[in-house]
Amino acid sequence: MKRQRGHKARLYLTPSQLTAAEDQGHAARAMWNCLHSWWTMLPKDKRTLGAADEAIRQGRKDLDFLGALPARAAQQVLKTYFRAWVNCWEGRAQAPTFKARFRSRMAIDIPQGRGLQIVRLNRRWGRMWAPTIGHVLFRWTKDLPAGKRADKLNKVTGARLVREADGWHVVFRVQTEVPDPSPHSGPTVGIGRGIAKPLALSDGTFREHSDWLTPGETKRLRRREKEPEWKTWPSPPWSSPPRGPWKPPAGTSARRPDSTAPSPGKRGAVRSPCLSTRWPTEAASW
Repeated sequence: MKRQRGHKARLYLTPSQLTAAEDQGHAARAMWNCLHSWWTMLPKDKRTLGAADEAIRQGRKDLDFLGALPARAAQQVLKTYFRAWVNCWEGRAQAPTFKARFRSRMAIDIPQGRGLQIVRLNRRWGRMWAPTIGHVLFRWTKDLPAGKRADKLNKVTGARLVREADGWHVVFRVQTEVPDPSPHSGPTVGIGRGIAKPLALSDGTFREHSDWLTPGETKRLRRREKEPEWKTWPSPPWSSPPRGPWKPPAGTSARRPDSTAPSPGKRGAVRSPCLSTRWPTEAASW
């Protein structure tokens, strides 16, 4: 059967490519806002995809800043906008609204994957083609069905350029062929997730981390298990012992409290010398 998934990779753009990508991102946001104004202004009987497509074509001719967005990316803005309304009509989401300049995320869609020209340069770097931007480099962190590995069933069907807080990323839409799942012939059991054991079954058995962890995840899990408790869970500020000699408050003759008696701490907690001053364990209840 066919499986569709997404793969996100970091893009590394030159200053000129960065300027072109930002121009396209702002043009896509402006296209969405113009389309939303046009859609809400017209009567319901005139809101059709054909009329919206004609309005987009005319807008790209009349407005220069909309012309920075490629034609296919502009058509994809219309498809995404119409899908947002379908989700609203079916009760899965709210109605689409205007996209603000500083509260919306820049996104440029590349609907067709055959023009991406994905090439793996070495172990960690790959190259792709973006319309009006040119060849851009990205981090190769997972094998993609590109080049000789691509066929009719295993291929990259499209991509989307997204600007995050740390820079631009590309999200590939990957389609692969996987074997059909075979029916389970054994008994039916319930599965529960745990901490000491990853999976606990209702028949009294347990399952450890095995096939679903990558070598890097296995190494990181082993390193986390070796860390001491005080390093994993930082101590709260109110559980630390007082620093320096004790002094009575100014203007009072209060005696120093007995060190063996429990003393109230902040937030109503009780601090006693018999309990650990680090993060409370099972023996020290809240």
